Amino acid sequence: MILSEAVEAYILHKRSLGMGFRGEAVRLRAFVRAVGDRDMRRVGPAPVRRFLEGAGPITSFWFAKYYTLNAFYRYTVARGYVSRSPLPISTPQKPQTFQPYIYSNHDMQRLIDAADSRHRYVWLLEPHTVRTLLLLLYGTGLRISEALHLNLADFDSAAGVLTIRRTKFYKSRFVPVGPDLGRVLPDSGGERQRIQAAHGGGHRGHAAAEPV
Repeated sequence: MILSEAVEAYILHKRSLGMGFRGEAVRLRAFVRAVGDRDMRRVGPAPVRRFLEGAGPITSFWFAKYYTLNAFYRYTVARGYVSRSPLPISTPQKPQTFQPYIYSNHDMQRLIDAADSRHRYVWLLEPHTVRTLLLLLYGTGLRISEALHLNLADFDSAAGVLTIRRTKFYKSRFVPVGPDLGRVLPDSGGERQRIQAAHGGGHRGHAAAEPV
């Protein structure tokens, strides 16, 4: 079995189970490029170890690559593509676990003040957009990728609910929004009217694609 064919079959298998499998797919395809696209049985421990170790010190990314490859080789061994896994038997000590930092109200106020103090056109984003993004992340606990993919139509101001569409495992979910945050987020209807007025009534479909 050629390595790239096995990788693509494995990615397709995982996605058929409803998994997004984006990061893992990137790592597996990088593995093919690193060790060479060849018969899987010819991939030995040495190139696998070089791929895992990279050029720098051991980080959490070493373990992300290891766990991805470990699951992949379990899949291929079970199907008879290879007789055993070329991954190392022992793993290095994990680096110190990341310690999350919980922002206080004072911290958030300082961040918002910093955003508000910037002049327009100095940043690629408008200061009020940065302010809204900070408040959205703080008030809902969304992942940054989820926040950046929101559209105006995803916020129901009447119900006070955000719709987070097709995230992990391609599932959508609803996130309640408190009244204080709700007053900050742009209402899709009101924002659409503002944009249409600014453009003389044109671009009627544009507002639904604008980010929150």
